[in-house]
Amino acid sequence: MTEQSLIAASGLHAGYGEQIVLRSVSVHCETGRTLAILGPGGAGKSTLLRVLGGPRHRKSNLWFRGALKTSASGCGWMGQRPADFHNTLAESLRAASDADPELLLEAQWRSAPPAAQALREVLDVPLCELPFELLRLIQLTLATVRRPDLVLLDEPEAELSSEARGWVQAMLADLRGRTTVVLATHNLKLARDTADSVLLLVAGKVVETGPAATFFDEPEHPRSRHFVRMGS
Repeated sequence: MTEQSLIAASGLHAGYGEQIVLRSVSVHCETGRTLAILGPGGAGKSTLLRVLGGPRHRKSNLWFRGALKTSASGCGWMGQRPADFHNTLAESLRAASDADPELLLEAQWRSAPPAAQALREVLDVPLCELPFELLRLIQLTLATVRRPDLVLLDEPEAELSSEARGWVQAMLADLRGRTTVVLATHNLKLARDTADSVLLLVAGKVVETGPAATFFDEPEHPRSRHFVRMGS
């Protein structure tokens, strides 16, 4: 792992019980860069994120073998589904920081003020009573509020309105260059607009990896060309 690398993994095999999901996967992510993990459904994107996220984010039956090194001292996590919250956003933010919750939201969503306003309006509402879209925005807020070295996001734009997807994209653009982000997504536009590098997974194997601009404009592998053209 070079001095600029936050994550370096090679020869990763992973799965659940007897099911093998990842086969000889290598991942390299430089500090302050955004890596987009792309691939069709069932490619192993979520499993790879869980392996990279460490023991806290691995399911009990998830195993992996291979070399994995990271210099991250903290990891923010956003899974595909909101956790079973039993408190309010204000309480969650106070647990994460001594700053005023409203000021935290303003700072976190400085690139998308309407998102900050939408969340300010529900600061004291029990999270279990909020709609799915707001919970997804809250997940992203809590994953980044402590300013961790590494943020892992599993399809953060999924099932959101076009407006909310724009807010998420603005947040990712704001994080770029300041925080290392590994993003699993089906959204090619989101990856093209926010990622520095791309890794394409198909059936648990790496098909192609490299700079995002090169991947989207001049993909080398026929499977990559198909994915860029069709999104699957």
